[in-house]
Amino acid sequence: MLGELAITKEKKEDGFTILFIDTNKAKWQGRKWKTLNEFGKRKFENYLILSRAKERLKIIYR
Repeated sequence: MLGELAITKEKKEDGFTILFIDTNKAKWQGRKWKTLNEFGKRKFENYLILSRAKERLKIIYR
């Protein structure tokens, strides 16, 4: 299991897909968002971007 993405809301605006991520629920490789270091957070973002490679994304963390 790679992670629980915790996408709370998704909308399209000006050619971008905007993803709202709930950091209280997000997990990456079994670790909560608050305990991830910068490398783990970057891997989480890379997974989001690569899983939706054909879309232009903006990610907003809440």
